[in-house]
Amino acid sequence: MATEPWRRRGDVTGEAPVVHLHATTDARDDAASKTRDSGANGAVLKGRKEISPLARGDHDPRAVAEGDEDRQVVTIDGEPASQWLDRQCDEKGLPFSTALTLARERNDQDLDDLPPEGQEDPAVAQWNGIPRTEDGDPAKDVIHGTHQFAYVPSLRRHTNVILDEQPDFTVEVSDERIQRGVSSYLQAINAPVSSWTGLIALADADLSGSTSDAAKERSALDDALDKDPPTEWYADDRDAHALAPDLARAVWRAVRYGDADGNGRRSAKVLHEPPRLDAGDGDQYAGAWLSVVIDDEDYTVQSVWSTPDLSQARAVVGLDAHPSMPMWELNGAPGMDRDAVLDPAERRLWRRYERGLSVVQIGDATRPAPGATPASG
Repeated sequence: MATEPWRRRGDVTGEAPVVHLHATTDARDDAASKTRDSGANGAVLKGRKEISPLARGDHDPRAVAEGDEDRQVVTIDGEPASQWLDRQCDEKGLPFSTALTLARERNDQDLDDLPPEGQEDPAVAQWNGIPRTEDGDPAKDVIHGTHQFAYVPSLRRHTNVILDEQPDFTVEVSDERIQRGVSSYLQAINAPVSSWTGLIALADADLSGSTSDAAKERSALDDALDKDPPTEWYADDRDAHALAPDLARAVWRAVRYGDADGNGRRSAKVLHEPPRLDAGDGDQYAGAWLSVVIDDEDYTVQSVWSTPDLSQARAVVGLDAHPSMPMWELNGAPGMDRDAVLDPAERRLWRRYERGLSVVQIGDATRPAPGATPASG
């Protein structure tokens, strides 16, 4: 996959870019090295902390060191720039490009041009000419990145997406953090209820056929959940989270309309489009499927997945030695088919000549005799 000159294989790729996404940065870099060694033309996309000077802390306040004379210190809302960006991206779930737009508006030094001065941030500049040239042709034979780059719209719009190993798009967010985010969202849109507890109480109430005040309040909340919060909420409110509006909608749908499964859990799935405060007319669809599993007794959120919607990709291929199809459905693309890349004979040859593995049988018995102790070594 990594060593093929895919731009010469238009009959296979449909003249669309090949995007190879890996589980780890080490796997990404190893594959990129193989691309270079083969003579194919590749690109490597890196995370903000790998290549953005602002995000990795190069411009945070610190004790003066040699060479610091011309270093521009950047703080945002009183915080070191890297810490502020971490909070926006990691704790609030905002895309880095969105956080960078906010940083330009809110930095304490009133800088219109954030470091590196006179240049685009490298985490943004790396996208120039990727994945296509100005003529719309694939820019590289293969583009390498980690699984998280599957969220980037341009990498999944009419491209060939190769997911190396099963991705895991579980959202690492605690039940307490979800409750704070949902409550903050309800307050931001002036919903009829202003807390997680109120949302659950109305969703779970048996009000069928009722014309009570509670029934009217529930109907009003049903309508209110269609609203999006004001854009400043994402930056100004410490409890804000990019997923909070759609988490509220998913939880509402699960509790009000869903039925508990055999394990006493309810679930729902909604389409989530992340806030893009930097969006322009040319921005592309960035949807992800937000899945929520919630306990039917105490209404704690058990699991959250945010799976990139790969429906606009030309092709999606998953590479996995022992695939779990339910997990691929949850973390990959709906409707994926399972197929073997190698037949048994080819697999034996691959193990022997590519991996250098040999299978050796010791003894003639298929299993130890009764009472015998298997040998160990």
